[in-house]
Amino acid sequence: MAANGKPRVPKQKKMRTIGRWYIGETLGKGGYSWVKKGFDKKTGKCVALKFMAKADESWAKEQSKQVVTEIESLKQIRHPNVMKLYAYNLNARYPTKKKEKIDTVLLVLEFAPGGEIFDILYYTSALEPVLARTYLRQSIFGLEACHNAGVAHRDIKPQNLLLDSRFNIKLTDFGLSKVFESDADAVMKTTYVGTRGYQAPELLLDQQYDLQCDVFSMGVVLFILITGYPPFEQAHYSDRWFRPLTKSNPGPDTAKFWKNHSGCSISDDADCKDLLQRMLCAKPADRITIKEMKSHPWFTAKHLEGKELIRALRQRHREMEAKRRRDARKIKDLQVSITLTNRGMTSPDYVPFYPASAPEEISSNTYAHHKGGAKDFFGLLHGLVAERYSGGTTYDPIAKPPQMTCVVSKMEKSVGNKKTVQSNYKFVVQLYRSAIYKLEEKSEEVSKGVDEVDVDDEARMADEAAHTQGKEGTLRECVYVVTIKRLEGDDWKFRSFQKKLLTDGALAFNGLPEWAQKMDQKGVDREFEKKLVGLVPDETEEVVEDEKEKEMEAEEDAQAEAAEEEIDAEYAEYDWKDEVDNENEVEVEQQGVMVQ
Repeated sequence: MAANGKPRVPKQKKMRTIGRWYIGETLGKGGYSWVKKGFDKKTGKCVALKFMAKADESWAKEQSKQVVTEIESLKQIRHPNVMKLYAYNLNARYPTKKKEKIDTVLLVLEFAPGGEIFDILYYTSALEPVLARTYLRQSIFGLEACHNAGVAHRDIKPQNLLLDSRFNIKLTDFGLSKVFESDADAVMKTTYVGTRGYQAPELLLDQQYDLQCDVFSMGVVLFILITGYPPFEQAHYSDRWFRPLTKSNPGPDTAKFWKNHSGCSISDDADCKDLLQRMLCAKPADRITIKEMKSHPWFTAKHLEGKELIRALRQRHREMEAKRRRDARKIKDLQVSITLTNRGMTSPDYVPFYPASAPEEISSNTYAHHKGGAKDFFGLLHGLVAERYSGGTTYDPIAKPPQMTCVVSKMEKSVGNKKTVQSNYKFVVQLYRSAIYKLEEKSEEVSKGVDEVDVDDEARMADEAAHTQGKEGTLRECVYVVTIKRLEGDDWKFRSFQKKLLTDGALAFNGLPEWAQKMDQKGVDREFEKKLVGLVPDETEEVVEDEKEKEMEAEEDAQAEAAEEEIDAEYAEYDWKDEVDNENEVEVEQQGVMVQ
C-alpha cells in the first residue's frame, strides 16, 4: 500500500487492460475460468477479475446457467461476509499476452488479498478454538444473509471461504447455488451438487433437501478448522466414521463417533462437541438451525474482531504466504466439486477381466484401485472432467466393460499461426479387472461395489483394514486396468492432453496398491514397453525437460523472494487502522452492467 493510503499499482511498462481496469497477476485458475488481479485506472482500487471462457455448443447451455446463477446470487446479497459483485460483462474480450482476443464472460468481484482459509490450514496448522469460533460466526452470518436473500450456496468448503485485508471471511463461488423465489423452491431435488466430503447425507441418499444442507457442510468446515482433518470421508451410512451418527434406535451413537476421534483437540470441549454433533446430524429435521446456533453456548463464547483478529492471524498469514510462494507446485485440492450435470451413480453390474490376448501394460492403459470399487473411480473421473475441464460425461454402468464417454473443450495454441483456438476432444474410458493382479474370491467380492456388500460386513471389514494396515492378511483392493480411447479430436494433441489428464486425475488414476507393488517383478519390462509405445519420453527428452524445469524453478524462486520482500515492506508500513471501504460502485465499459 502506498504512503497516501491507496493500493499500490505494480509498475509495468505495458499492462493489459479491459474496460477501466489494468490486468495484473493471476490469482487462481479453474477448468474454463481464471481470476486476475485488477486495478482501477483512475483510483488504483484493487478488484478480482474473474474470466470465464465461453464454452462451445455441446454444453454452452449448462455453462450459461451456472454463470447466470452466480450473477443472480451475488446481485441479491449485500453482507460484509459475502463476496461483492461490482459489475459483469457477458461479452468481454480478454486480451492475451500475444495481443489476441478471447471471448469470455467477466465478473468484477471484491478483492480478497488474504487468500483462502484452506491455505492457512494447509501451510500452517489447525486453528485455535477462538479463531475457529470467529470464522464460524462470520461464515454463519454470511450464510444467513444468503438464505434470507433466497439463495442456497450448496458448495460450502474451506476453499470457498476467502479472507479480506483485515482477515475477515468472504463467502464466495456461487456457481452451484440455487436461487429460489418461494418456499416451494426452497425444497431442492438436484442432489449431485457440492463437494465430496462436505455434502449432506440427504444429497447422497438422493432425497429432497432444503437450506439445512449448508448447515451440515459448515459443520464439516468447523471440524476441519479445529482439528486440521475431516471428520469422515463422506456422510453416508457405509462410511465407518460417519455411521455412528446415522443410528436411529435409540438415536445417534455420538459416544462412538467421538471415540473414533479420541485425542483430537475437541475431545475435552463438551460445548464444541455438542454443537458439532447437532450440525452434523444425519436427519435434516433434527439438525440445528442457524437461529438456534446463534444462541448456542460455544457459538456465543469469546471471539475476535478488528485489531485483535489482525494480531492473531498476522503471523500465520505471513508464514502461509512465504511457504505458498516457494511452493510452485502447490498440491491441488483433492476434493472435486460436482457440477449440476451430475446424477447419482450406481455400481456397474459386472467388471470383466482384461482380455488375455493383449498385455495390460501397453498403449494408454493405466492402473487404479479404490475402496468403493468401480463406482468410486467413475465418480472421481466425472468430477475431474466436469470441474477441472468443464466437460460433460455419459456413464454406462451396464456396458461390458463399464465405461464413461467424456467430452472436453480446451483453449490451446494452434501449431500453424500460434493463435489461441478451442480444441474439442471426445474419448471413452473403460474399466477392466486386472488378470495379473487378481484377487482371491473373498477379496474380489469386497471390490465389486459398495452396493453389493452388506453394510455391517463392510463396516467390520473397514475396521479390520484400519487395524491391520501394512500387515499380512490385510483386505486387498481390486486392481483395475483403465483404458482411454480417443473418439474425436486431433490425435497428436490428444496424446499431450491425455498425459495432463492422468496427472490432474492422480486421485482417480492412482496406480497399483501397495500389495500389488510388492508382488510386481516386471517393472523393467513395463518401463521398456511404455517407452516402446511412446508413452514415456526417451532420455534425451528427459534431459531437456529437466533443464527447462530447473530454469523455471530458478525463475519462480526469484519471483517468490521478490514477492516476499514486497509483503514484508507492506506489513512494515501498514498501520492496521480501520480502512474506509470505498463503496462507490465500479462501472464496466463496453457492454458491461453495473450492479446497484
